[in-house]
Amino acid sequence: MNVPPMEFDSSHMKYDYTQYSHDNDVNVIPDADYRRLVADTFKTICNTLRQTYGPYGSSVMITEQNQTTATKDGYNTFEALHFSHNYKQQVYLHIQDIISRVNDNVGDGTTSCILLAEKMFNALKNVAKNADDERKIKSILESIENELQNPTIIEADKTNGLVHELDEKTLFNIIKVAANYDDHLTRNLVKAMDPQFDENGKLIYVRNVIVDQDRDNDNTTDVEYSYEYLPGDYRVNIAIHPDLGREWVVPQQMRIIVCDHTFSASDWMKLDNGKIETDVPVLIVARAVTQDFFDNIYTKKYAVPTLAAGGDLKYFFCELKGGYIRNEIQDLTAVLDIKPFTLETAGPVDLDYYSKEYKISIANGNCLCFYDCTPATEYAETLKFEMKADLSKSIIKKSMWESRINACLLRDKDTFFKIKTGNRLQAKLIVDKIADCCSIIKSAVDNGVTPNLIKYGYIRMNRLYNMFKMENIENNVGLYAEICDRICGAIEGLFDDIWYSKYGDIEDEEARLDNESLRDKIKEDFYDEKVADFSFDVVDEKMCEYKEYPTSAQYDIEVLVAGITIVKYMLTSKAFIFDSCLLKPHGDKGYVDPNMF
Repeated sequence: MNVPPMEFDSSHMKYDYTQYSHDNDVNVIPDADYRRLVADTFKTICNTLRQTYGPYGSSVMITEQNQTTATKDGYNTFEALHFSHNYKQQVYLHIQDIISRVNDNVGDGTTSCILLAEKMFNALKNVAKNADDERKIKSILESIENELQNPTIIEADKTNGLVHELDEKTLFNIIKVAANYDDHLTRNLVKAMDPQFDENGKLIYVRNVIVDQDRDNDNTTDVEYSYEYLPGDYRVNIAIHPDLGREWVVPQQMRIIVCDHTFSASDWMKLDNGKIETDVPVLIVARAVTQDFFDNIYTKKYAVPTLAAGGDLKYFFCELKGGYIRNEIQDLTAVLDIKPFTLETAGPVDLDYYSKEYKISIANGNCLCFYDCTPATEYAETLKFEMKADLSKSIIKKSMWESRINACLLRDKDTFFKIKTGNRLQAKLIVDKIADCCSIIKSAVDNGVTPNLIKYGYIRMNRLYNMFKMENIENNVGLYAEICDRICGAIEGLFDDIWYSKYGDIEDEEARLDNESLRDKIKEDFYDEKVADFSFDVVDEKMCEYKEYPTSAQYDIEVLVAGITIVKYMLTSKAFIFDSCLLKPHGDKGYVDPNMF
């Protein structure tokens, strides 16, 4: 029997979040619907990450390309999320931009940031009574962000003893916490960092750790770690062009030309088509090299023998890679004491003017090492002057400036850290975790350490609360103080989350009350700036001195600022105009009224 297809009136179709868009044939989600979309998306993210929080948190299973592994790392869990709902994915990507800053700058802190933002949002969402209140709240949150990121305050707190410098024990414990209590990884990372201490036992230097992975699906059943200290006075990350792929392990004498733009056929002509005489090979380090130059000029005219094979090729190329290529080019030319090869350079090029001979090697195929360099002292002084003139007063900007200065003064050394595992996904998660450990240690070296559980962030917010109570700030003193007080309460809520993850299910009423009484006493001490030397150790479940399991002071600030940024986005979200190509089909979920047929 032939059954005719069912017909229904499309006007009965109901859509979530985008009913206005469907009713008005426009690619707009208005204020109320968009806020609900943001809140629902954020709630899903929070519920997913909540289970990984703290030392008592659970692991989650992540599957990718038919490989599965377990992790309790918040950032990797967050990165694995994807919303099939188009508009929720857009909200997720916006939050991801904020979270990435925390992970890049201090390594850990994703779960703390998300859960703190949730508590701050719940505490602040009912404060705004009208649009004018929303504008005031946004302005107050921005003022708090700026105040928290002022690096001079951390420096002052280091002087008064509230923020402490790293020593051997705190170094080990911070890495252990950041590595999710993996002792094997922690011990290897500490050795790879090769920490140096002064006569008072304070940490003064750690090596940069460059991570690579090696998969051996047949023979590796457990993760293996190895490391080697890289040679050379100055190093930059590079990508050898595929047509010239090789590893120059043995140091060799070469002329170095640094090209500050993409090297092309016109630049090759300035080198007189590679006919300029030179007694040693020439390595051109460029921002990039055009594929057209290799395809149509270079590889057609020249064989590409390796130096190890006795080849007589004179010109070699590599591309710089990294996030701040312009800075790397300026710093490299300063250290090598040569002029950059620019677009304005006229040919034929004078090699003695644009290059110098250096002994170089390429370690592990991606690290270019220079030997016998001289510290660029005068250039470093210029960078120091520019750092002082930087009006941003950002902890991150300060850290970037100091990193460049140390590199130009040849104070940086690198370690190549290699992991071997049979699971590609597991390798990726471990590489990410190592990067997190290195970031949080770097921030701790630069800005000192404080007790765990965002205590320093709480103290900073409590100071602002007391300051706003005493000062009349544009007649908004009550609102300023209330917002600071509610943020302080949100931080206290994180303490409760960890506590209840351990003791919340105790059936013995007397024992539970005893534990809650202890918790209240610890909280009273924990959030009192006068007893800042003590904290509650969530690992050993006892009161401890700050040295036991500290965090970077910058970690606290980054988590707080990112959490406030998320809250600001959620509180002030207005209409959302989406990509018009999604208008039909809308990409939104919907349901059919059962009475429509």
